[in-house]
Amino acid sequence: MRQFNYTAKRIYTFITLLSIVSAATLTGRIISTDGTTPKQSLIMAVDILTTQNYTTLSTGNTYTLNLPDNIMVQVTATPTNNIDVNGWTVPGYFPASVGTFQMDTGNTKADVTVDPSYTIILISYNSQGHLLGSKDFTVFNWAVDHVSKAAIRGSKIVVPSINNVDTLGISVPLNSLVSIMTETSISDSEKVITPSDNNGNGITSSVAGGEILMLNLDIARTAVSRVQSKNVDSSYVSLATSSITTMSDSLNSNMPNTSEVARITGTVTNNAIYAETALDITKAQRSQYRMSNVNIKVVDENGKAVDGIRMSMDNKGQDFRFGVKGGLYNINTTSAWKLLKDAGVNSATVDFWWSATEPSSGHLENSDVITCRIQELLSLGLKLRATGLFKPSTSVLPAYATGLSFDKFGQALKDHVTAVVGTYCKQFELIEVSTDLNILGQSLGFDDSQILSLQQVSLRAINSAAPGVRTSITASSSFIPQSQSWLVSQSSIMYTQHWIDAGLPVDDIGHSIYNGVDAEPQYTIGCLSSLLDTDITMGRNVSIRVYGTIICTFRKEKHIHATVLYGSIFQEEYRRDYMG
Repeated sequence: MRQFNYTAKRIYTFITLLSIVSAATLTGRIISTDGTTPKQSLIMAVDILTTQNYTTLSTGNTYTLNLPDNIMVQVTATPTNNIDVNGWTVPGYFPASVGTFQMDTGNTKADVTVDPSYTIILISYNSQGHLLGSKDFTVFNWAVDHVSKAAIRGSKIVVPSINNVDTLGISVPLNSLVSIMTETSISDSEKVITPSDNNGNGITSSVAGGEILMLNLDIARTAVSRVQSKNVDSSYVSLATSSITTMSDSLNSNMPNTSEVARITGTVTNNAIYAETALDITKAQRSQYRMSNVNIKVVDENGKAVDGIRMSMDNKGQDFRFGVKGGLYNINTTSAWKLLKDAGVNSATVDFWWSATEPSSGHLENSDVITCRIQELLSLGLKLRATGLFKPSTSVLPAYATGLSFDKFGQALKDHVTAVVGTYCKQFELIEVSTDLNILGQSLGFDDSQILSLQQVSLRAINSAAPGVRTSITASSSFIPQSQSWLVSQSSIMYTQHWIDAGLPVDDIGHSIYNGVDAEPQYTIGCLSSLLDTDITMGRNVSIRVYGTIICTFRKEKHIHATVLYGSIFQEEYRRDYMG
């Protein structure tokens, strides 16, 4: 028995020692760019292959995380400070990406640098007077630069209170002047994106911490302020003076309870959105950029004016590109395309998804079919654009493009773009380089500088394979930052400025906007107009692809009966319109 116990003890000791030897350790310091140290941070490592995660809490300004060896992990740090803001608690720092590491036996060091942040705590009530919790907010909440309207780096967090209630908070950089964009219901079936900007002044702080924003009231005040400023700046007859006064008076009245606040501010917000829409539509209709003066004189063979001639003129076309999807998976027939062309459609966008176009390296799938479709569209006189040279998901990458190092992936991307553009796109008008590549790059574990390099690879491959074809830096759903990476969270304005400053050949600023698709909210005409007004200051053409309705309803009427042919399929209701 003693011998057995001794042997078992030795075996246990051996197993213990073996487990220690086969473990890997990640250690590092946690510091802030302002020299302070978060009180505590959650360190998380995610196995890229299995998605299993490992966590630990920091002690002071250091952390130690024990991991299995021979795994590749992505590591993040989330400060968990408790800064009290009138009973609500905020962290005071942004979450940070530590990096991607191959864990081998032994110790790997990785310091963490975090940025201090300022959190806007969103306090909002529904029409029944109930406080919205963090789960009641949609994904459509983010921060924008108050001046440029460009989306900035922001982090959405759950903000708990001392009463075991939580709400949503949006953390922003110190010293930034921001507005908050959020989803608002303007009817039982219609939702829109509206700004909240502290009654037109923006929100800012130079000190880490936070503040409470009474969202219902501030959205209404901001909506009224936008109408006022656009009404003053306009050079046309005012449409909103009386309604502005009425709305302002409503906001200055006594509001006895939260349900009453929600009801009154909701009505004011709706009315202000309708007024702003009317102002922007009137501006567009009266804009000199949308019309030209034409003088017609009828003369005889000697050049003498002929009187008594009745004349009429029809505009059969326009330089403005108005197009639809025209890719391989579009179901339209030649007759349908001809009707579209006759109806005024003058361009088409062709998608090339990596996994579908080149599923095996060096072999373009359905090449004859794609070429035939392209020639069909060109024969109708349509201008063609290309987008989606890859779809931003690792699940649809071809097998040969997965699991590659950064250098090898960059080469595969270059080869693919060169093959597709050189084979199909030499007669195209425009080729988009989309921020979708950023999302894909992040999912593959590439850092910001590597993602930036991949954008350069795409642009250079396009210019080499199709000289003279214009390029566009296009931000997909540019209003909504999708991650903490600055390349994704910056709007197309800052995103494009980077390329302009670098001297790379970017001709257009692009937007790919999913507007009111399925359950998603719409962007009001006011928001779209403000965005485009900022875009044109960049000195580039502006290219827009919209899925869903261009414009929200106004007093139950559509000002423009135009849905940009919803996705890739020509909707039946519009087909009936064109076919009579």
